[in-house]
Amino acid sequence: VYLSWVRQAAQGRTLLRNPFTTKQHDPHFFSVFLVGLGRICQVTGISPLVAFMGSRYVFGLFFLLAFYWMVAEFTRDRLARWLAIVLVCGGT
Repeated sequence: VYLSWVRQAAQGRTLLRNPFTTKQHDPHFFSVFLVGLGRICQVTGISPLVAFMGSRYVFGLFFLLAFYWMVAEFTRDRLARWLAIVLVCGGT
C-alpha cells in the first residue's frame, strides 16, 4: 500500500487512495512523507521502491544518531553508549 501511495504521489496526486480495498471511496489520505517521496521520484526519475527503501536507510541512520545523542545525555561511559546502540540495532 505504501508503494502505491508513493507511486500515486509521483503521478502528481496529493490526496491518495487505497487501491487494495473492496470498498469504493474517494481519495482522502494525505501523508507529507509519502507525498514527499513521490515528488522526489517525479523529479529524479527513480522508482518508488528505490526511494522508499533508500528513505528507510537514511532515516534509520538518523534514528541511530539521535538515539546515540540521547544516551550520551545520560551517561559519559562510551562502552555503555555503544552497548546501547548494539542493543537497539539487534532489536530492530
